[in-house]
Amino acid sequence: MRVSQLTFTELTSPAERPYGEDRDSKYQEQEGPQASRIGGDREFGGEQ
Repeated sequence: MRVSQLTFTELTSPAERPYGEDRDSKYQEQEGPQASRIGGDREFGGEQ
């Protein structure tokens, strides 16, 4: 069973690898609520 945890931390400097297009981020430029895209992850047989 997969278990997750979210932790929010305020950064004191810019991220070295920010979330975005350069990383093929899954939820970039979404509008409104989105269903999980975890099925596209390699460990679940997807291509990401």
